[in-house]
Amino acid sequence: MKKILIIIIVTFVSCKEAVKEVIKTAKPVPVLEGQYYDIKNYPVKLFLPKGYKNIPRHQILKEAQNIENDFLRKQLIRSLESQIEHNIDKQYLLSPSDGSVVSLAEIPYMPLNKEVASQILGLLEIENQQIYEQTSLRRILIDKRFKSNKSMKAFKAVYQIEGVEDKATKNFFHLYVLEIGNKLYIINLEIAYEANFEPYFLKTRVLQ
Repeated sequence: MKKILIIIIVTFVSCKEAVKEVIKTAKPVPVLEGQYYDIKNYPVKLFLPKGYKNIPRHQILKEAQNIENDFLRKQLIRSLESQIEHNIDKQYLLSPSDGSVVSLAEIPYMPLNKEVASQILGLLEIENQQIYEQTSLRRILIDKRFKSNKSMKAFKAVYQIEGVEDKATKNFFHLYVLEIGNKLYIINLEIAYEANFEPYFLKTRVLQ
């Protein structure tokens, strides 16, 4: 059951198809500019750049109907329907300024370690192959990392999405799994340019 839920959460989603210029990430600055956002139905505060707005799941589902590629459209719709069927309360935030979408969901708790992280990567690789076979896109792993300290365990995988034929970068997909206390959260980020959101997501707070 836990493996099924992980598959549901990491299912590839693409809510937009516009190609944007790749912007190189600036060097880290001492002060991280942003703000905390309350996540509906969760005792979580998520730190993000300013300007994000809550976007209801039914709006994501509506936009899914406009995806031209049959495989991607069905994947997203199936993911949303599975969330509803399995009572997964996935919350979405949208940045109107750049079109990036952040989502967060809690899954049943299990200790996060390198073995679990490796299993998640394996599931993603299976999905990557499906995307390659069924679309004109290719998803390439460009960063992965597992961190652990007294207050949090974190695993991330960052993918660059490019065209199979033209090699042009289309998008970036970030997956973060956070274990905080006895809670396990998965955060997805879909963004049109290269960016480092790790410092933001590692500031996630779970209220007692």
